[in-house]
Amino acid sequence: MWSMPILAGRGVIQVGTKIELVPDPKRNVFNSVTKKSRAIVKKPSGGRDSIEWQNESHSPSSLLNKLERDLGFNGLYGVCRNWRIVGHQKSLREEV
Repeated sequence: MWSMPILAGRGVIQVGTKIELVPDPKRNVFNSVTKKSRAIVKKPSGGRDSIEWQNESHSPSSLLNKLERDLGFNGLYGVCRNWRIVGHQKSLREEV
């Protein structure tokens, strides 16, 4: 996921930044449930164990898989387009 390190280099993402799924009704992701997906950035360079969700470390893609499986979200492929910084409207991909 190249968006995180690029945004980190620009000072947009840093340790402690909160991210969440971008709402999209087609994928069963609604504003009312994005709070369930919120994760905290631990390693702005991205990759393995770079975010924390419910006290567990994940890569952004492995957490997408877990959210699909456990919370019933659909079609969460394309990591950068599915995550956004909490409070922002654009996905990480769009922010780059």
